[in-house]
Amino acid sequence: MDYKIVLMHNAENDLDSFISYLLFEKRSKQAAGNLLNDFEATKVSLSNVAGSLKLCDNPMLRELGYRRINFLYHRYFMLYRIEKDTVYVDNIFHELQDKVDEIMLRFNDDKKKITIISQNLFNYRKKNIRGLKQVDLYQNKYKADVYAFQEYPEFGRGKTFYTTFCVNNEESKGSVNEVEALWKEHFPWSNFPQRYWAEINVLFNKVEIRVINVHIPSTTDQDQLRFVLLKRLEQLKYEPVILLGDFNAAFSYQTDKVVQGNNLFMSLITKKGYKEICGEKENNIKPHYTFALNSSKTKSWEKKKLDHIFMSSKLDELGFNMDLKYIDDVNINLQDINGIKPLDAFTDHSGLKLVIESENP
Repeated sequence: MDYKIVLMHNAENDLDSFISYLLFEKRSKQAAGNLLNDFEATKVSLSNVAGSLKLCDNPMLRELGYRRINFLYHRYFMLYRIEKDTVYVDNIFHELQDKVDEIMLRFNDDKKKITIISQNLFNYRKKNIRGLKQVDLYQNKYKADVYAFQEYPEFGRGKTFYTTFCVNNEESKGSVNEVEALWKEHFPWSNFPQRYWAEINVLFNKVEIRVINVHIPSTTDQDQLRFVLLKRLEQLKYEPVILLGDFNAAFSYQTDKVVQGNNLFMSLITKKGYKEICGEKENNIKPHYTFALNSSKTKSWEKKKLDHIFMSSKLDELGFNMDLKYIDDVNINLQDINGIKPLDAFTDHSGLKLVIESENP
């Protein structure tokens, strides 16, 4: 049987990234040409054998109907799925990459809403580390389809932390290839700090949504990461995007202590066409604080909203219902923020729970 091959947007970007690397980093037109020829030959082979190759061994990929085909002569492979007589190639990987990293999360067409939670897990200081056990407890208590974590404990050892996603008990940073390329373009003398960034695609209600999870630090790499984020948002300005995470910044009306540089950074995000999603009772006069810091200078608690969720204008145009609620019970400083004693406190940030629902549930 001859299958029609459709190369999806992510796969095109993957291939472009590999070719660009060979052309501009390795400066080898021959290597780039050979890889491109191998890609075309593998595509022809795929059109003939797509249905005969087995489903992936990974349970998550197998459940989503993914198969893989290796390039004929190079150490790359395509991740694809079959619908009737059409093969959709969603991603292209090098064999050294994590096979699960860049898949798109798909939800059934009959699913009318999805829930995304963003949460800083407070694994920055060794004395606060609770490892993966705390992650499991959190996911059992607060249910979501997608978890976007900041300060996630590395391999549960607590030696360092990073930014990542968890879906169906699988942890994945997603794709950062395009972001890393932006970093190298503007800051070629330094390495991209991957532990502060993660991206995945979510297919919901036949709409492909890019979800960007960031943790902008308050010290190291802050200015560079802000710059790259604004460049990335400009790249994606015509796509449905959700931007969320710990920004370590607030609009002037969202903090007791105004820092003009932080307010400017947040304003530049909105100027890129992104709108903050807020809670039902939240406004410019009464924000919902997610963090509090006990100032040694003023001897008082400074309240701030450092955790945010934005959506692109393209996603806003699609008319999904967006409902945001805060998970304050996990915040150890909640009593100092609003006078309410927390119930499940273990972190210094409140969580954000976003429910995206189609207009006709």
